[in-house]
Amino acid sequence: MTRLLALTLATVPLAGCDDKETADADGDGYINDDCDDNDASVNPDAAEICDGLDNNCDGQTDEAAATDAGVWFPDNDSDGFGDESIVLVACEAPASYIADGGDCNDGRDDINPDADEICDGLDNNCDGDTDGGDVTGASGWYLDNDNDGYGGTASKLVTCSDPGGDWISDGSDCDDTSASAYPGAAPNDSKTDCMKDSDGDGYGDASATGTTVAGSDCDDSDDSQLPGADEYCNGEDDNCDGTVDENAVDVPTWYIDDDGDGRGNDDKSISDCTQPSGYVDNDDDCDDADPTDEQCICYLDSVGSATTLVSAGSTYGAWMSDPEEALGSGLHWEMDSYYGSAITEYPTAADLTARTNGTSLSLSSQYEGTGGVVLDGYMYYPEYNSNTIIKYDLDLQKEVDSMTLTDAGYHNSYHYQWGGYSDIDLAVDENGLWAIYSTSANGGRIVVSSLDPDKMAILNTWNTSSTSKTSTGNAFMICGVLYVTNSYYSSGASINYAYDTNTSKDWVENISLPSTYGYTSHISYNPLDGLLYVWDYSRRVTFSTTVSN
Repeated sequence: MTRLLALTLATVPLAGCDDKETADADGDGYINDDCDDNDASVNPDAAEICDGLDNNCDGQTDEAAATDAGVWFPDNDSDGFGDESIVLVACEAPASYIADGGDCNDGRDDINPDADEICDGLDNNCDGDTDGGDVTGASGWYLDNDNDGYGGTASKLVTCSDPGGDWISDGSDCDDTSASAYPGAAPNDSKTDCMKDSDGDGYGDASATGTTVAGSDCDDSDDSQLPGADEYCNGEDDNCDGTVDENAVDVPTWYIDDDGDGRGNDDKSISDCTQPSGYVDNDDDCDDADPTDEQCICYLDSVGSATTLVSAGSTYGAWMSDPEEALGSGLHWEMDSYYGSAITEYPTAADLTARTNGTSLSLSSQYEGTGGVVLDGYMYYPEYNSNTIIKYDLDLQKEVDSMTLTDAGYHNSYHYQWGGYSDIDLAVDENGLWAIYSTSANGGRIVVSSLDPDKMAILNTWNTSSTSKTSTGNAFMICGVLYVTNSYYSSGASINYAYDTNTSKDWVENISLPSTYGYTSHISYNPLDGLLYVWDYSRRVTFSTTVSN
């Protein structure tokens, strides 16, 4: 509102001022106190950001008060974790400073949150507990309730020292409520022989003496096979009921493939441990009568209600889930910045909302922007200060491949309106993996490339006739169609441009977006749940969509 008022006042002639004094070349409403009258984004009322400019005309460049300045901690022992008692806010990390804190002893590289806790009287893993229950190499002690010289596994204590009392080191008692039942006891009217439990699953082999009173183990060499266990599709009798692979918990779903193109249709499906003839493991076919029809064509009709999951972390960031659910259903990932190497994995959306059970991962090379996506168990992201795309295996937690988008702008050459190194934006839809970027050859307008994630190569490229990418808010893909928003400010923002890669045609669009919090740094589409994933002023928000063929 302040800027709008300034623009209005600037159009009114000022008494006693000549033309030179009232000139406002960039139209930002500031004249004498404007430090760059050729750039409307630079003026005394602008927010300072980390871009090498004096945005707010205070005589300082990229000072600590910049809205996107990072928080850095010294890492004197070079163990990858900084001392959180010393905090430095700056646009760039000084030497020996990093973004990850949590180090409780920055003078020893063997003490940090990733270290193993060992029996040495120190808090090795910085969890606030010295020689605690997670200690490596500690002894197991078992409570001997019946005082027969053997402890039961029901009461186990892991500690670095002997707790004394009724705790002993032998936990092989099969019945710790009866002093007459213990390993090696001769069976008679007063004593119970413990059967041998070779695999330690609590069920024994009745033909051998050992440590359990429970028999009926159908395979005493495999602790995953025992009465009551879950049955899996593995050709084994997991639950010892005499039947193999019945009612398996991991039974896959197979989809009919009438046209034999390797892509199934969800009109007919079968759940079975063995793949039936004429069925495949996906439902990606939009036309199961035509093997040459490879693209799912659909169009966005409207964007519906917004649901806010949580407000936490940075103003800028990206969050996503895997439409292929390759590592399991419900997993979500966060990239809580527009550059860095830290990502967080949550088991479910509920955990993300509650900020519980998150697993911190560290990428082998830093990302920039908010264009990261996850597809089929891999994270794809633009590498920091580069037009290279990294493929990162989330299961193995390592970089496995990369590719370069030749001529693509990067590091704030052709960013979205809000900046943040958002030059290269990756997207996933019904048709696969995409890159959204700009080149000087296309005049800074948006370029779209379909990517082969297996070969890490460009399949096809379309030069759109959009406005300059720097004047757009965000973009995403649905069924091979590019949708572009006119502003990163949620209030009043809309999708105002679309380009269909299926037909190479574009049009002026007019689809309103829900009004939320006012700083949208990330929008991506998930074809599995049909939701737009939005990062808006520290909030994780979803927008519902209506899509039709």
